[in-house]
Amino acid sequence: AWVQIPPPAPWAQPPPHLVISMLEREIKLKISHSFFLSLLGEKYRYEVVDTYKQEDVYFDNDRCDLFLRDEALRMRSVGNSVLLTYKGMRRQATPAKEREEIEGPIGSKICEEVLRRVGIESSCSSKEEVVKALKEAGFREVVVVRKVRKRVEIDDLNCTVFLDEVDGLGEFVEVEGPDPIKLVVELGLACRSIRVSYAELLTALKH
Repeated sequence: AWVQIPPPAPWAQPPPHLVISMLEREIKLKISHSFFLSLLGEKYRYEVVDTYKQEDVYFDNDRCDLFLRDEALRMRSVGNSVLLTYKGMRRQATPAKEREEIEGPIGSKICEEVLRRVGIESSCSSKEEVVKALKEAGFREVVVVRKVRKRVEIDDLNCTVFLDEVDGLGEFVEVEGPDPIKLVVELGLACRSIRVSYAELLTALKH
């Protein structure tokens, strides 16, 4: 069932049991990290502040219903943390990729809402329980994305930059924030942007 989720009041931090629906805004660039950082360093002070590995498992059914509706269901592992994410249909009229995103850790009410978005009523007490519920509902793993991600902080900019090294695909840069296109245009990199996801790129290479 589809649910209209109101945004939290700007002056209050919502309790952890509430479901938070947010609008993801990002631009992905197919570009080497060294070239991007050389352009960035000409205009801004920046610092690479974090490096970590991510494994993203994407699920769909045999009819590829989520893919056909331009939705996605992802299980992300980072260290000992596991997050379940629902991504809604992309808004095609904007230069940046924009889509609804609901994400929560395994064991949370947000995780249960993610399952509801794909028609599953189940608790999220463990990763194994979630995978079992997905398989019983006809979902299967369709692609696994493994990457090393570096987070870059930039002085005086309200955005976050990620340097991604993706297994089987190479180097990419993602810019996320309220207005990611601003930095991309300023660096003269608008023509390097791509709208497809890592999962879609890897799936295309498999066929």
